[in-house]
Amino acid sequence: MKFLVLFIISFTIFSCKSSGDRAKEIEKNMLHYGDLLLRLEADSLANCFTAEGEFRGEGQKPVIGQDSIRKVFKSFAGAHMLEYKITMKPTLFKSDTGVQEGSYFQKVIIPQGDTLELGGEYSTKWIKVDNKWLLKEMYTYGYKNLKK
Repeated sequence: MKFLVLFIISFTIFSCKSSGDRAKEIEKNMLHYGDLLLRLEADSLANCFTAEGEFRGEGQKPVIGQDSIRKVFKSFAGAHMLEYKITMKPTLFKSDTGVQEGSYFQKVIIPQGDTLELGGEYSTKWIKVDNKWLLKEMYTYGYKNLKK
């Protein structure tokens, strides 16, 4: 009986630690994604997604696959990101999928010379591929131009 109780306690502690470790990995990857976005590194940003990953904004057609996502990020080549911040909510897990949501703010100089301050919300789904958490889906919504 004591062995069974010890086993259950150990399993519970390990499971909680494991879930916390997964959440920390995803949150670390989300911060890394933000750093890459700040530098507009199109190739590295695309590599944050699975091969068939999906990226879309509210009211926009989904962009599917790393090559297509890479093209979208490369289309921003003339822009200069001055600031990028994200606020993350706790990561939740549904089976082998991590769901991470939050809000973002970015300050960017567009090729025409104007400075935009943009913000909104995001929702992501992460899956583990070859022992690494990758984006399966990213959706942005509630997008606003904060500088008027």
